[in-house]
Amino acid sequence: MGEAVKIQAIVLKKVDYKDADRVLTLFSPQVGKIIVSAKGIKKQNSKLRASSEVFAFGTFVLNETRGRYTVTGYDSIDSFHELREDFDRLSLGALLLNVCEKAIAPNEPDLELFNLLLNCLDYLRNGNVEAGFTAAVFLFKFCELFGYKPEMNECAQCAKEQDLIYLSASLGGVACVNCNNNDHVAITGGCLYYMRKIYSLPIKEIFLIKPTQTQVKELYRTACYYTAYFFDEKIKIMDYITKYGLI
Repeated sequence: MGEAVKIQAIVLKKVDYKDADRVLTLFSPQVGKIIVSAKGIKKQNSKLRASSEVFAFGTFVLNETRGRYTVTGYDSIDSFHELREDFDRLSLGALLLNVCEKAIAPNEPDLELFNLLLNCLDYLRNGNVEAGFTAAVFLFKFCELFGYKPEMNECAQCAKEQDLIYLSASLGGVACVNCNNNDHVAITGGCLYYMRKIYSLPIKEIFLIKPTQTQVKELYRTACYYTAYFFDEKIKIMDYITKYGLI
């Protein structure tokens, strides 16, 4: 037997392996991303079955042998089961997990991103909060944590403070009517207003804001455009959610 390790983590991804096993990708604020094996987990009598589902959040006991980890114990904190009752919210929750899975690295603790993910999943299952707004908040805040907060007070190219009607990921912020390029999206004054609020307010106060459904759609699509620029490959689920009208 190897050394026992106990960590708090959330399941970002699961992959079936053989007849009864799964390989899980966990996100822990203590160790970053970690790949673990869950043996016999798909058997009906497995006591650890709940630990192998995406969104499962709790304390994992892992056995480490030669750098490989196997789940041997699990104490659930939350399953976010409410997300499974609404396909739109489930899809957006999957997006949040997917972004984290692509962004975080092994052995790189990230308590701020971990807390952002848990907070946004909590608001995402709240029927009183627009799901698309929650996803947009997560994506914009995610960019800030990784050093990609957009310039929002003046044109990122010429520093003009008026006629800011574009957002350019390549420039790293808003652009005026005279400085737009091929890599930009048009934004309304309302979108820019809410972006500034998202970046200036504490997380709890952000969700007291009530943008209209039209504004939510614009914020979400703008957030997707801006976030996707900083990944080497397109996050496919962003396209899926937009294409099928979930936002």
